[in-house]
Amino acid sequence: MRALRVLAAIVAALGVLAAWRFTFPVSCAALAAPAAVLILVGLGLRESGVARRRFFASFYFKDGTWLRALFSRTLLVSILAFLTATIPVAALCLDLTTWSPNELALLAANAVVLLVLMRMFEALLRSGAEPAILPVLVKRWSVAVNTLLLLAGLAMVRLYTPAPAYVDPSLVVMIETASAQLGSDCAWIDAALQLQIGKEALGWWLIGWSEGRLGGGEAEYLRWLAWILFLVSGSFSAFAYSWFLAHIMHLADHAGAPQRG
Repeated sequence: MRALRVLAAIVAALGVLAAWRFTFPVSCAALAAPAAVLILVGLGLRESGVARRRFFASFYFKDGTWLRALFSRTLLVSILAFLTATIPVAALCLDLTTWSPNELALLAANAVVLLVLMRMFEALLRSGAEPAILPVLVKRWSVAVNTLLLLAGLAMVRLYTPAPAYVDPSLVVMIETASAQLGSDCAWIDAALQLQIGKEALGWWLIGWSEGRLGGGEAEYLRWLAWILFLVSGSFSAFAYSWFLAHIMHLADHAGAPQRG
């Protein structure tokens, strides 16, 4: 039953992301998917932050003191958790609108990798960690390792991805061409997509110029700029995806167990 709950949670999580991928061009209702991702990532970060704050309070201050009470409060931690989640979740949802089928397939397959990591860290830490902190450690360590693995996988896929058809010596023309191919009937989503289009176009434009394919000579530093742009964006997306899946799997895995707030 435990395994079935976790499997259902993975399918549901991927279903939320797929719903966003297929509905963002037609309706503002698609924003419900990023909102759900933001809530789950924010809750996961909040749980981690609360556990860290309580450990700090209990380690440094005596029970019953006003300092212990002050540093045990969780309102600020909750606010910071959701603010921290905003940019990575936005990066993930915007990347999903332009990623290739190969990148999307890697994303889906990575769910299995994350599940294996969570099971492995749970087995390694069970005998040494306090039961109250064990789920938090399992998620934090699994997310950290999975973010690096997923980012490396995305980089390999991008390395062998052919340049899109809209590549042009003029960056402005590239952005205009890409904008004509990608958009949304929802004004809010469409405005956000312009940022994604500009980022992707700039990356491919830098790569094209660095390889001398757009009329310029080879410039290695331009290629590095393009890869830095991709890696920064990809790291945010991998981080958000890992936390989203890790927290929803954790909720399914511990359904019915008492939660610490």
